[in-house]
Amino acid sequence: MEIGKVLKQARQEKGYSFEDVEEATKIRIKYLKALEEENFDTLPGYVYAIAFIKSYAKFLGLDGEELAFKYKQLVNRSKEVNTLEIYKNKKKVKGSRYILYFIPIALLCMCLIFVLTYNIFISDYQGKVPNDEIIENQQEQELPDKTLGKHSNITNDQQGVKNNGENKVEVILDVVSDKCWMKIEVDGREEFVGILYSGDVKKITGHEYVRIRLGNAGVVDVKVNGKDLGFLAPRGAVVEREFRVENL
Repeated sequence: MEIGKVLKQARQEKGYSFEDVEEATKIRIKYLKALEEENFDTLPGYVYAIAFIKSYAKFLGLDGEELAFKYKQLVNRSKEVNTLEIYKNKKKVKGSRYILYFIPIALLCMCLIFVLTYNIFISDYQGKVPNDEIIENQQEQELPDKTLGKHSNITNDQQGVKNNGENKVEVILDVVSDKCWMKIEVDGREEFVGILYSGDVKKITGHEYVRIRLGNAGVVDVKVNGKDLGFLAPRGAVVEREFRVENL
């Protein structure tokens, strides 16, 4: 049986909904559906696909290694087909190349003159006009002012976080761009481990403490009890923070 049919049949036989599987495996529903429908192009990548298949299969009591091996075979067969198509295309190009010998010399000369003139024009233009793309890339790498000074060693009091008299700590993690791996612990239990993508928002409430670990802190806007802390570090930085009720 195909990978998707095996997973779907096992899930239905056990009476699990996609929500049940998502809660247990921390795999998003759209990726679970992609696995069952074998829309592997929807998955983040080859490594994630292998991990998702093993995790899903383990939850359903299936042999994850066997299903992962079948997926690898599918990928290898796909690569072989692509290689064959590339080879056929190269043969077509090689065959059509001989047609060029029959093109009039006059047309070839005109093409050469056009290319030389175009290159001279482009070189002169680039020497006079600043490269806006480079400037924009440099601006995108700069962090907003509100992120300065809000790195992992600053205490809750220094950042002005208050609990407003309530016996809880509420943390909101908003992924504003790209993606971020994160691990969240609440009151002694592991609440979440996985990847959130641009536009995803995670809200966590603890009665004692909330501990977070961000693998790409520069893309996650952090709010604690309504106080916007901004980004805790630049892009690509790994940050671990703990917010405790008694310190708020």
